[in-house]
Amino acid sequence: MVELIGYAASLFIAVSLLMVSLMRLRILNLIGCGFFVVYGVIIGAWPIVVTNSFISVVNIVFLYKMFRQNISHFSYVEMNSAQGDTVLQLVQDKMDDIQKFYPLFHSKMIAYAFQGHGKVFGAFRVQRLQGISILLELESLLPSPPPFWGDQVESDPLEPIILELCRKYPGPSTYLMPADYLVPKYRDLGVVGKFHQRLLADLPFLIERICCPVQRKDKGTRRYFQRNGYEKVLSLGDVTIFELDLRDLRAGLS
Repeated sequence: MVELIGYAASLFIAVSLLMVSLMRLRILNLIGCGFFVVYGVIIGAWPIVVTNSFISVVNIVFLYKMFRQNISHFSYVEMNSAQGDTVLQLVQDKMDDIQKFYPLFHSKMIAYAFQGHGKVFGAFRVQRLQGISILLELESLLPSPPPFWGDQVESDPLEPIILELCRKYPGPSTYLMPADYLVPKYRDLGVVGKFHQRLLADLPFLIERICCPVQRKDKGTRRYFQRNGYEKVLSLGDVTIFELDLRDLRAGLS
């Protein structure tokens, strides 16, 4: 029994080091240290107890700082072309991280939105940009391909999807959302869904429906949209579309 406690402690410590999320790393590390403290007390190994007690306190302090960050001062603001450099700087700094969750996103979509084909929303905290949401008017994507598709439209996975969506949802009130991104510092707090709900509440009434392309292998993003009320409406090739009818959402809030 005593050995099992030691094995459990080692397992939690080892798994914690595999975590990308700093919050998960500290939580798992804290659990492992707790097991080591119990293990050390049982076998009378006081150096183990002292060391892991200290590490536990360090983990608790940092977790407290992470959870106590005041997220109430976050706001989503619609941005304009004059702020394009600010948006592009964030995208350039975080492109690898953005494309982990939104591999179909392309930086040229930002300029395309600013040209009157969509909207760009920035997630600000203390006047610093901490995330972006890109919405492209579905109708504007046809009949001529936008610049981010490149020369070979047939090879782009979004092209057949957009054709099907335009048949399904004619009119200017449907928007494609290729990215809804928040920097890791705040994503680690597990509040991405709350920020997304805030964005939805602030969208203008002319936007009635949002469609989000997700690659089939990206289970994390799929779960994210499902948790926020989106429904799977279309799958073609490697891409699945999740759709949210904002009219239903607004009716439920009124």
